[in-house]
Amino acid sequence: MSTPYATSHGPAAVATAAKTRVAVIGSGSMGAAIAANLNCAGYSTVLLHPDPSKAEGATRGNTIATNDWRDLADCEFVITMLAGDGAVLDVALEISNVLPTYAVHVSMSTIGEETARELADLHHALGQQYVSAPVLGNPRLAASRGLLVLAAAERETLDRCMSLLECLGRHVVVIGEHAEEANRIQVVIDH
Repeated sequence: MSTPYATSHGPAAVATAAKTRVAVIGSGSMGAAIAANLNCAGYSTVLLHPDPSKAEGATRGNTIATNDWRDLADCEFVITMLAGDGAVLDVALEISNVLPTYAVHVSMSTIGEETARELADLHHALGQQYVSAPVLGNPRLAASRGLLVLAAAERETLDRCMSLLECLGRHVVVIGEHAEEANRIQVVIDH
């Protein structure tokens, strides 16, 4: 069942954001736009890139650029916006070693259903959580918060992530409770 959520950034959402640290991995145009939107919403943001000087241009306000995985150790959420299944799996293995057990990996990348299931299983085994939240849109829409976010995960995990997802797109559509369902829908819509 699909349920669109309205975007709102009232005082309570901003107060919660100010207490939450979020990492963004993927400093291309989409990752930079995601980090900027999180920063504007009040989140303390870490932008991870192998060469932090390449991510420096995307940092503003309380966003920092780093190449040290350990800087993600106190992040409640990690958003990945990477090209391809292999890249997302490699990063998931790295972050799973440093994230606290309550952390949530939110993959906004275009990946296959099997990869989404593998990511969910990996994080679940470590006491972490996983959300597939692929997007429909481009860097221009990402910068203007015009993305359509398709989200799938266990309901409790989605509830934790909803205010975060809402500051990244114009609509968040909940697809289901199994991560791969969002990736399946994205592929159907894109083709």
